[in-house]
Amino acid sequence: MKKNTKKVLIFSLLLITTVCAYLTFNIFNGLTLIDVNLGLKAKSIDASISQFYERYNYLPGDFPNAQKELLDCFEGQCRNGNGNSKIDEDEASLFWQHLKAANLLDEPRGGISPSVGTFVPVFYYKEKLPFTEFIGNGHYLAFISNSKIDESSGFLEGKLASRIDRKNDDGLAFSGRVIGAGNEFCFTKNMHNERLYKDDSEDKCVFLYIKIVAKQYESALKESW
Repeated sequence: MKKNTKKVLIFSLLLITTVCAYLTFNIFNGLTLIDVNLGLKAKSIDASISQFYERYNYLPGDFPNAQKELLDCFEGQCRNGNGNSKIDEDEASLFWQHLKAANLLDEPRGGISPSVGTFVPVFYYKEKLPFTEFIGNGHYLAFISNSKIDESSGFLEGKLASRIDRKNDDGLAFSGRVIGAGNEFCFTKNMHNERLYKDDSEDKCVFLYIKIVAKQYESALKESW
């Protein structure tokens, strides 16, 4: 075996060992694969949204010329958005179709599997995000257990939701980019937002909203909202 080949092999083994050690350390310290992946996936989707807007001057899902300008957007599989500068509820599935048709997304729903949780794009402006006391100010990725926000959307323990928020934002349930939400049972137990993340029980009733911060459209579209 040549020396260069040996060096590459040794480097590869060291890299694999380091990654395995990192994951093992984090998991044994209470972190899960959700903690490790969620922030990265959200940032990746955010970057894809920015690229899409730079190309087409519309949000994915809202693009009114999708079938004409996206090579892989065909009748029956992908349709046009309404072009009203926001992702409406009936455009949530188009959001993923447009990103995929533009070759900006390789994995469905950002690569988070339904068994772990799934992203759903939503738009709330000057009104409360569902199951929170927080007044929304734009587009969010709801990280929930199903494809629709309802009483069964919560699937995270409060302490895990808190950890994700601290890792990716300010650690507070009702402020910043990551917003904690809970179903009726969750709020019956926790009452106030500061308690939502401090529940020591194993009840899985919390889900999260993650603000989309693609600046290219954020400031330009606020007037039309």
